[in-house]
Amino acid sequence: MKIKTQKHFYFIFAILSFLIAGIFAFFIKINNLPFEFRVDEKGSRTKTNNFKLYNDLNSDGISERISFLANPNIVNDYIQVHSQSDVVLGQYNLFSKSNVNWLHIEDYNMDNFKDIFIFSQLKDTLFLSIIDVKEKLFILDRQFIFQKPDSAKHDSWDIIVNPIGLLNVDTDKTKELIFTVFGAHTIYPRGIYSYDIEDKKIINQFESGSVIEDIKFYDLNNDGEKELIASTIAPGNMVKQIGFHDHTKWLFVFNKNLEHFSPPKSFGTSSGKEWSFPIEKDGERNILVIYDEHSDSVRHKIALLFSEKGEFIDSLKNYPQRIGKPIIINYNGKDAFYFLHFDGLLIKADNMLQNKRTININGPIEVFSELEINLNNEFPLLARGLDKIYLISKELDILGRYPLNENFNLTRGSYSIKLNGVNKLPQLSISGNKSNFLFTIIENKISTYLPLIFLVITLFTFLLFVGIHKLLSFLSTYIKYFSYSLNKSSHGIAMLSSSGNLFYFNTNMSKHLNTKEVLIKGENYRSIFRNRKEVISAIENSRISREIVNKEIHISTSDYQFEGLLSVTPFTSFIGYIYAYLMEVSDFTEPLLTDRGKVWGATLQRIAHEIKTPLSTLILSLDNLKNRLAGKDENVNNEILMMQNELERIKHLTKNFMMFTNLEKQLFEEVSLSNILDKSINNFRSYFEKGMVLNFNRTDFHVLADERQLSQLFPLLIENAIDACDGKGKIDISRFER
Repeated sequence: MKIKTQKHFYFIFAILSFLIAGIFAFFIKINNLPFEFRVDEKGSRTKTNNFKLYNDLNSDGISERISFLANPNIVNDYIQVHSQSDVVLGQYNLFSKSNVNWLHIEDYNMDNFKDIFIFSQLKDTLFLSIIDVKEKLFILDRQFIFQKPDSAKHDSWDIIVNPIGLLNVDTDKTKELIFTVFGAHTIYPRGIYSYDIEDKKIINQFESGSVIEDIKFYDLNNDGEKELIASTIAPGNMVKQIGFHDHTKWLFVFNKNLEHFSPPKSFGTSSGKEWSFPIEKDGERNILVIYDEHSDSVRHKIALLFSEKGEFIDSLKNYPQRIGKPIIINYNGKDAFYFLHFDGLLIKADNMLQNKRTININGPIEVFSELEINLNNEFPLLARGLDKIYLISKELDILGRYPLNENFNLTRGSYSIKLNGVNKLPQLSISGNKSNFLFTIIENKISTYLPLIFLVITLFTFLLFVGIHKLLSFLSTYIKYFSYSLNKSSHGIAMLSSSGNLFYFNTNMSKHLNTKEVLIKGENYRSIFRNRKEVISAIENSRISREIVNKEIHISTSDYQFEGLLSVTPFTSFIGYIYAYLMEVSDFTEPLLTDRGKVWGATLQRIAHEIKTPLSTLILSLDNLKNRLAGKDENVNNEILMMQNELERIKHLTKNFMMFTNLEKQLFEEVSLSNILDKSINNFRSYFEKGMVLNFNRTDFHVLADERQLSQLFPLLIENAIDACDGKGKIDISRFER
């Protein structure tokens, strides 16, 4: 099997680090979008401060603030215009009630300064006011438009006004205001109107029972004149279904004089909405119509394509159903639709409504408009959810979001862009139902530095893996060595918990202490060593003192002898907490017995040595006595011989015992060999006075030897030589160098 090296581990660690860093980066990305809403201002919408709108009225790159102030208890709404330095440029009282969605801003008198158009209502009368902010005057001051018809049976007059924009519909140089009106509970007024500001009257109109919700200006036939394409609502509340009634949806296309540019088309047989969009397909300018239709209690969306002349071209299929109102934006030279799907999806489709991309943003939303704030060279979409506002790219990437935590509707009067001049970030103003917000859209630094964060997390994770690997390797080595030491140690080892319970022991522990009971893990030391009081005492002393305790152990029975040392060591953490105790029993029995044997051997050897010399003297003396009594008394001679034999036997035993008990180590030192020989010869002087001859040229010289052993050796050699000659012969002692 191939041995894995450190490089293999490092390679695995690198892969794991990339994966972990990728997961972290993914979660950081989804929780930290590229842009964030910085709240620069948040104010409560009080009764006298309802809406704040920003618009660059004089085209200098700096927006003025338009405050629409309304008090429900006073019939006098008014408008204030402030410069960016908060200087009041004018206050204009309407002396009637209005709605911020009835407001329109556009340059009417061509003086490069935008004017403010505002419809207002006083009981049963609808008025139009036009404010020239530059000159600080009314171009029109509550000009009469409509009065509640007699057919309206209610005291109040519910009316919806939608100012579309300015369009030159006659031969003069001034433009007319195009607007739609829908009077509830009445047939009139319902329609689209062209108002001549100079003549102060409606010059063109188209009345319809079907509600005209929106108008788009678009040059269908490419003749330089814009046509008006209407989107309608069929509320279905007219009693009689005659004319352009509101029980069906209609496609209306008008020229600038509000005459039919193409024949009206009706759709469906049920109430609902119809949206009409001018699109380009294969170089041709067409109209796409999307409308609701009920079938078997199920609402469907039907999409039809018409030519510029209103001729049916195709019925589009396989497009998303259950969608809300789309918006159309020209993106990269092509028309793209963005709309809500009621399953909480946001969908991008081409001009044939073929689904290109879908994202789920968890809840129904409304895509309102393209936001004129440049983010990474793109103007994002502004959208709302149930409780959040979103910035969404044209490719349906969520760029930013902010929780408003209050109900709000994205209408033309509820949001605006505040321009702050060259090289200064624009701001987004949003008016909710309770508060006015002013945001600056800024880059999210975390998202900006996400690649760097990814690299840092990768490096940190890799180093963490390497560090943990090295630490575990060290701990594993240490633990294995510790375990090996415990198991292979000749000492008895046991580990106690902080409470004194046994959780580890080796076989030598019970062997050394000769415990009769089997050691059981988890049992308390007092129970385990109840027959070894000295062991319990040592453990308790260590627990009390929190220090190492050493205690000698002596065990002596008829069949067992033990001498040793018990050491109890507490394991303490850096905060002083004791988490374990190490018990170690060292066996000194054999060394102690060996030392005692050496002492006994040396003592007996000296005794034997002391016995040996007198024995030799007694033997020689008996031999002399025997020679003197030779032939006189045979019994005496026999007794002497018996004594000689017994003494010889004792001498032989002493000699063997001296050899067996010579247990001491040799001690080499410089000694005088002549002195040792003289002492040895003196023990046998009687032999040399009778039959033995000694030839010894005594000259003093020194050798490196053990004097004790030489003192034992030379007498043995001389004695053996005398025995070999039977007491009659010659012994030569000489020396030579090698």
